[in-house]
Amino acid sequence: MKNTRIRWGIVAAIAIILIVLAFAWFWSLGEAQAGSPPSIRIESVKQPVEWHHANEIAWLTLNDATVAQAGDTIRTGEGGEARIVWGDRGTTRLDAGSEITLETIPEDGSLNPGAKIKIKLESGRIWSRVIKLLDLGSSMQVESSAVVATVRGTSFGAAKVAGGAEFAVTESVVDVVGSSGTRTLLRDNQWGDFDQSGSPKNVRELLSSDTWATLNREADKREERDELSTWRKRLEDRASSLKNAPAFLLDASESFHLALANGDRKQTLASAYAERRLARISTENRPQDVARFRTYITLTGDARSRLLGDWHGLAALRGRTGQGDVAVARTWRTELAPASVPNRAYLNAVAIDDRIDDFLAAPGARDQTILEKLRADIDTFETSIDPLVADQTEKSGLHRKAEALRIRIEGVREIPIVEAPPIPVPDVPPPAGIQIPDPVKRPPALLKPVLTAPVTAPVITKPVGYQRYQLLASPSSIVIGQSVKLSMFGITATGQADDLTSRTSFSAAANSGTMSGNIFTPSVAGTISISGSVDGKIASASITVTKTAPVVGTALKGLAFQFTGPTVMGCSAYTAFKVIASYTDGKTADVTMLSKLSVTDPKLIYVGTGSVMSFCTVDVAKANVIASYTENQVTKSASEVITVTKDPGALTAPSGCIGRYCW
Repeated sequence: MKNTRIRWGIVAAIAIILIVLAFAWFWSLGEAQAGSPPSIRIESVKQPVEWHHANEIAWLTLNDATVAQAGDTIRTGEGGEARIVWGDRGTTRLDAGSEITLETIPEDGSLNPGAKIKIKLESGRIWSRVIKLLDLGSSMQVESSAVVATVRGTSFGAAKVAGGAEFAVTESVVDVVGSSGTRTLLRDNQWGDFDQSGSPKNVRELLSSDTWATLNREADKREERDELSTWRKRLEDRASSLKNAPAFLLDASESFHLALANGDRKQTLASAYAERRLARISTENRPQDVARFRTYITLTGDARSRLLGDWHGLAALRGRTGQGDVAVARTWRTELAPASVPNRAYLNAVAIDDRIDDFLAAPGARDQTILEKLRADIDTFETSIDPLVADQTEKSGLHRKAEALRIRIEGVREIPIVEAPPIPVPDVPPPAGIQIPDPVKRPPALLKPVLTAPVTAPVITKPVGYQRYQLLASPSSIVIGQSVKLSMFGITATGQADDLTSRTSFSAAANSGTMSGNIFTPSVAGTISISGSVDGKIASASITVTKTAPVVGTALKGLAFQFTGPTVMGCSAYTAFKVIASYTDGKTADVTMLSKLSVTDPKLIYVGTGSVMSFCTVDVAKANVIASYTENQVTKSASEVITVTKDPGALTAPSGCIGRYCW
């Protein structure tokens, strides 16, 4: 009897232990901590590198990475290189003989809404690469010689030179403003030389001889690949904590923890749960994880913006490296969009900007239909701004974003150029250990467009591997019953695009339509994801399908220019305009993106979508800019006279001028 009681006691004890262990394991499934935001740090790449904090005088040698603070000053000596790491959102690299002051920096490298970065370039050259910022209140500024360049996500370089500053842009748009109040937008693959007041002395296309820009473009790619690897490992680590957990127990444990929590603790838990479910969506995309994520995101409060930033970083890196499902990442970025009306509108503009990135990344596949669709979407975006419930400052910021999108599209119509001297290299700095002064050098010669035929780049017939793959759908917005043509391109390290369509296998979501070769005919409305597989690599694209075609309005009555800038221009200046269509019912519409544009004197002015650029002349000269627009087989035209004043640097006709035109 006694032995029986002992045996039952042992069994009960074991059962209790097992129950306790099972409950402990069940409880542990719901224990989670949200990831810490990345820090902003200063790193020495090559010595000599020195730095000091604000209000300090003594320079210290920077051997190891250090957390950056507002007011820090960094300089590099001969052969030295350094960089500022903006968390996992980008970097600023310092060339040899450079000095900067970090006048304003965010609290951490997550670059949350309202993040401000301001760098003062004291001497030398720097190159910055920052993932697109997601709200109107965030920006990055570089100031040099009283010239301020503002970006909201781009890759660009800045150099301080005698008499002013130079900027080179390899991606997106840089807004350059000077003390004189002049404002210039530099778009993809442009270089600008500005005087101390910020007035442009020359704006031209980047050339193959601009080795500084070329080298930094390659460095950007290497950093992006490294950052994406870090992102991938982080997501895999987050997802692995749930790998062996039964789904129903995981859900129950998380719900149990949330039921017992309240206030800040509840928000913290919901944020951690949303974070790791998002990681699972990235690696497996299970419907159950999607449902739970949507539940948790409503409880995260302010942490929602951090999750948006994290997911946006992943989407941006996937888009730029061509690795991973870009469409899924961008879809979830939209899912995380803030409730703020202006910031949600800004995120819509970022989505258009991403499509422009995709379009410009495949120069061999620039389908006119895609270009027209982008122009129409920019037009629709700008039309939606004024009715928004937002203050005037926010609306102005959105209009500036629309202007930046337009100028990127304008870059597709290339101005004929020839090779010109590369971007100047700063003079050799003094030895390390002494104060590095502002380099003194002769200003570069004024470069103006040479009026000859464009130079044809040699065709590369045998690329060595592809950096990424690009899938394009043309058109990307259709009505049920229409078909889409799919094209796959391999992009080399030099930017060459090779057509791989003939050996690509295409597929679409189940029951969404029929695929015949590279022709897809949808059978349902909505956004449909398309995939292409070649060489073991997969690229994605999406198309928008509607049920019926738009209703045609009343008859087209007339066309007119509406200039928002001056029609009397100086040398190498820009002015903006809109083309406005009027209809018989008294309504008007902005058709700038849909109009055909031309000029009567292409040697005097160049017209792009929404802007006119002047060349330089030794005499006052005039030319007409002409717009033509057709709707429902009715065509209307408009014309405006542009006056270009004489080049102040050409008092007489020097060598380098033919008649009234100079270069």
